[in-house]
Amino acid sequence: MPTLANINFPTESALTELYELHLRELGYLLYRHHNLITMDEFSWCGEVELESRIAAHLDALELGGMLAFRCSEQLIASSDEDELLGAIYSLATLLNDDQRCRVALSAFSEADDELLPVFVMALGHAGHPAITPTLIQFLSHQRPAVSRASAQVIAFRQDADPKSIWPCLHNAAPYVRDNALFVYAAMGATEIIPATEQLLFDSDGVVSDENLCAMLKLGSPRAIELARGHCAKAESTTAELLMLLAMQGVLSDLGLIYSAAGFPEMAIPALQALGVLGNVQVIPALIKVLQQNDDALKVAVADALQLMTGAGLKEQVMVPEEMIEELDPENIVNGEAAEKTPSPRMIEITRNSADYQQWYHWWQQQGSRFDMNIRWRDGQPFSASACIAELAEPGSTLRTRLRAHQELLLSGNRIAFHPEWMVSRQLDVIRPLQSAK
Repeated sequence: MPTLANINFPTESALTELYELHLRELGYLLYRHHNLITMDEFSWCGEVELESRIAAHLDALELGGMLAFRCSEQLIASSDEDELLGAIYSLATLLNDDQRCRVALSAFSEADDELLPVFVMALGHAGHPAITPTLIQFLSHQRPAVSRASAQVIAFRQDADPKSIWPCLHNAAPYVRDNALFVYAAMGATEIIPATEQLLFDSDGVVSDENLCAMLKLGSPRAIELARGHCAKAESTTAELLMLLAMQGVLSDLGLIYSAAGFPEMAIPALQALGVLGNVQVIPALIKVLQQNDDALKVAVADALQLMTGAGLKEQVMVPEEMIEELDPENIVNGEAAEKTPSPRMIEITRNSADYQQWYHWWQQQGSRFDMNIRWRDGQPFSASACIAELAEPGSTLRTRLRAHQELLLSGNRIAFHPEWMVSRQLDVIRPLQSAK
């Protein structure tokens, strides 16, 4: 019968190698999760098994106690991004050890600028409750890059108390104020609008595009007026301004956004914005665009028409597969897809119909049921329910889901959410919203 005396226990060296392997695999899986949840080719809600593997590696590291902690502490200085990401995430996630979290946050504040994106990804997903309060202090960090990275994490996590950020909005350093505004915009903290409008618009300085977009995300009336002025001129119009203006849902902005389609490089962004605006008065004009030979314009029009009407008109087309991306998750390394290779192949895809005759006849038959005086989304009057449906739809792209959440905030539904969260956390938010509809 074997006894403790003759059992060969793993040596410390062997266990160290094992924990380092857990950390590398943990970092790899986090990068893989990021890639898959941001790729249109994959369903955002299909990575539950991957998240179970992430949890299993964390469990193993927690069981490893002090030895696993020392491994994480050493690898936090690693130049290997898988190791670094795994080390930060493990240190900042285990809830029963404040010391580990302090190590991760200290390393974050001292990290080289080029490594800060790795910390942002890890701390955004990490679970320790001390992370956000510490990062709020870092908003006033003497290094602007650390302040900005802190704002990105806080905005992603969506768990900050808005009152705790208020002093940063009045900080003497402009970059601190800008980063605080970025966080407030991500949270939909509309209570700051009066004070922030005074800070930004009553001074002699020029309002940056970034701050203007942040104020538009809050629904600031003065920002909306300024954005209208920008979007009326080719030299100051941007795709983001057009989209954020459309998200306000003011039907009378139709002419302004439609006119912007004539500006250089703005045709497709303006068409996309028209779909989001949801003013069906523009539909006959959009259908006429389908008579043109520009396929990119026709696709943008088809998507806008579908977003407003929910008609469900589809077509199968052959398109050149100019570049094939190897999308096998096993070949995604350090957050980057494998190298693209040229291919002359033609592939068949299904997309929203860009056929003029099909849309013309559909509108002739169905147009009378659309009230021209309200906003439309997917064939129904616009509502928060439509945005929730877009968040929940397995085939929704990241861009669609980011826009849907922003529209929820603008419609007064202050919901903490981010479409790049772990799937389990997203579902914890979405399911109650669906039940409450």
